[in-house]
Order: sequence, then C-alpha cells, then structure tokens
Amino acid sequence: SSLSIPSIPMGFSSTLDDALSQSVEHAINMIAAMFEMPRQQVYLLLSAAIDFNVTQVVDITPKAFTV
Repeated sequence: SSLSIPSIPMGFSSTLDDALSQSVEHAINMIAAMFEMPRQQVYLLLSAAIDFNVTQVVDITPKAFTV
C-alpha cells in the first residue's frame, strides 16, 4: 500500500509554539507509519534525536520543520 506521508514533518500555525507542536506530531505520525512503531516508542526515540528548524516567523503564519 502507498502511504501519503510528507518526507519532512512541518507545522504551520498562528503561533510558533503551535507550529512546533504540529511538527512534532507530524514527525511522530510519519515515523510510526514508516516503521510500524507504537507512537509512544517513537516519542521516546524523538525525545533524544529530534531537532527543530524555524523557517519563517516574520510572515503571517510561522512555519517550523523537524530534522
């Protein structure tokens, strides 16, 4: 089956905090689907391995992505 999962987890929101939260959720969902792992296990893995980059804050909608 073909999954429609973005290759870079991103978040878009009116606040940077919400954009980062969305980015984390997208990263968890992406890795859980790709490797058939429980979300809790992915969360623990990402707590040691995740890094964020903020791409835009001056625009109307802040954007963030997970590396």
